[in-house]
Amino acid sequence: MFYDFAITVPANTLAAASHKEALKLTHGVITSVRLDFKHGTDHLVHLVIKNGLHQVYPTNPGGTFNLDGVYCSFEDFYRFQEEPYELQVEAWSPGATYAHTIDVQIGLIESEVALAGLKLLGGLARLFKLVGIKL
Repeated sequence: MFYDFAITVPANTLAAASHKEALKLTHGVITSVRLDFKHGTDHLVHLVIKNGLHQVYPTNPGGTFNLDGVYCSFEDFYRFQEEPYELQVEAWSPGATYAHTIDVQIGLIESEVALAGLKLLGGLARLFKLVGIKL
């Protein structure tokens, strides 16, 4: 499954009053995240993604995505199993004269598919070991 959200951050939004939006997903494993910061954001728009109170992206607390004209994409294997099956985006833009829209895209596979894949890999690893192939 692939989710796409357009997050519009009002001009001159302070971090203390950040713009917040829920990203409604389903249970599963997040396999990819893509962020599209259009030209013109001039590194003024900051964005983090949280699961409850825990900052998930970027991983380091205190870190933010604040890019300009960059399409940022990365792979992950983040188990997302607890209701209400949503992440929260927090974004702010101190000093920005205009509202800016950041596209947030999330790739997710259902838990059952991820579990089946892990079992298959485990089985292959045991088979390779049995026939003497070292990984």
